[in-house]
Amino acid sequence: MTAPHQCEGPWCWGRDDSPGRVGCRHNRHCRQPLPLRLNARYRPAHTWARLMLRGGGVSDLLTDDGISAGGLLLAMPALWEAVVRRLAGEAAVPRGGRPVPSSGATGITVRGDLGSTSTFRPDLLLSLPSPGTDQHALLPVDAKYKRYDRHGVSAGDVHQLLTYSAGYTPSDAPSAVIVHPQPGGYARRTLRIASPQRGLGVIHVLGIDTHAPPEQASAWMRAALP
Repeated sequence: MTAPHQCEGPWCWGRDDSPGRVGCRHNRHCRQPLPLRLNARYRPAHTWARLMLRGGGVSDLLTDDGISAGGLLLAMPALWEAVVRRLAGEAAVPRGGRPVPSSGATGITVRGDLGSTSTFRPDLLLSLPSPGTDQHALLPVDAKYKRYDRHGVSAGDVHQLLTYSAGYTPSDAPSAVIVHPQPGGYARRTLRIASPQRGLGVIHVLGIDTHAPPEQASAWMRAALP
């Protein structure tokens, strides 16, 4: 009869007698490998995973993508939207701001077309204090799971963000924010859209380094808020 497993090490997962396992320093039957110093490099990734999976706003993390093998893929645009929603919400608090709903009575509506009335909304609306006043202004923030570090913002996304800025922000300073993942770096650029008659709006394009800790990403987001 095999003796019960007695390992009390912090990395212990219990007994495993399968061949080829690397035991922990406390018990040769423990199936948890020795912790490696290299694990430290993955800590930001673990934190991002917790942020995505617990960030809220994602009703179904696994989506059947129709692959013949029957595999399930993570719905990354929805996960990225949840990350951006949380990062932007946390970034607004030190500025005296807060997230507000962008649906229901706050949503942009389309009436007069065939069928029922339709609505569309940005991924996040931030209510931010206007400098020098006691008033708050709205800022639309949209998460784009696209490689906008490698190519320009699409015309469709420009049109979408201009609509959001016209619908929510002050008419004398229409603006909006796009947040996209940028592995290995942080970048910020500003698109200024104008007609021959007047300026139409400003879109801030923010690339978040997904290799950095979320705390740093939140600080970048806070610095980018107008």
